[in-house]
Amino acid sequence: MTHVWANPETQWGGFHRYRRYWLNDKRVLILPLKRRVDGKEVPASVGEIYKSLEGRHFESGEATGATEILAELGVNGISFGHEVLEAMLTLRNDGVPPFSTQLFLYDHSSGSDSPSEFYTFFVVCDGKIVSEEVRFHDSPESGFDPFVFESGDDSFWSRIAKCIGSERGIAQFWYRKFYNETFVGQMVLLGSPLLRWKFDGTAKTHALLWVLIILTSLILIRLGR
Repeated sequence: MTHVWANPETQWGGFHRYRRYWLNDKRVLILPLKRRVDGKEVPASVGEIYKSLEGRHFESGEATGATEILAELGVNGISFGHEVLEAMLTLRNDGVPPFSTQLFLYDHSSGSDSPSEFYTFFVVCDGKIVSEEVRFHDSPESGFDPFVFESGDDSFWSRIAKCIGSERGIAQFWYRKFYNETFVGQMVLLGSPLLRWKFDGTAKTHALLWVLIILTSLILIRLGR
């Protein structure tokens, strides 16, 4: 089991690489937040605020767009709800329906100064990668809810797909595309020899060429004796 800092009693198996995740709309929409109304903080939910901002747009690709809009509304509360809402607003602003996306984990790190975990995903929708970096974190006061992320393995058809091997194949296809065709993926690949070997066809080719050169050299040395 993976420890959940926000709720240590939670029994959770953790995220897995090479697996697809979806946002569970029922759990996402009820995540608690607060917003300022007439100078007072009142309870609100991610769903309520998300709906109230329908039609509100900011410049596409502007990283702080959603953050600034939420600051204007005086939205605060648990950081996890804030992170999820920001991600949803940014996706919708780019014409991507958040609950039709697939998320793929590619980085996990732990905080060095405080108990915390950081999970970073790339996002796929309609046959293309629509976001290269969406991050969520778990810490004692974050309100992190791991069951907001629904694994493909939870559904009947995904279990069938897993049995015939197609679920892992789909995930590997998107990881290969991410590592070879996106800027963030390329940066991650450069920092990991293991990932380069697994996903970079050029690295494998170079390695095989060196093996062939070495073998050829050994054969020539043996023949020359």
